[in-house]
Amino acid sequence: MELLRLYLNSHFALSRTPQLLVEARPHRRRSPPQRQLQHRLTKTERDQLRADYAAGGTIRGLARTWHLHRETIRRVLRG
Repeated sequence: MELLRLYLNSHFALSRTPQLLVEARPHRRRSPPQRQLQHRLTKTERDQLRADYAAGGTIRGLARTWHLHRETIRRVLRG
């Protein structure tokens, strides 16, 4: 600080020095966003999904129950 005071030789600059040092701190890096995990349905799960649909379940209802997208339900039912 002494060297800084001698170099700047200004009361205003010295009064702002702590603030300038705080402003000069590097920003913390954000952690990378978490990737969504993919889970493949097993044959048993696909068979159960088909059985639930055959028992009168709707695609929308199955999607909510199984926490899957409606299109995923349709793909399982088709294939």
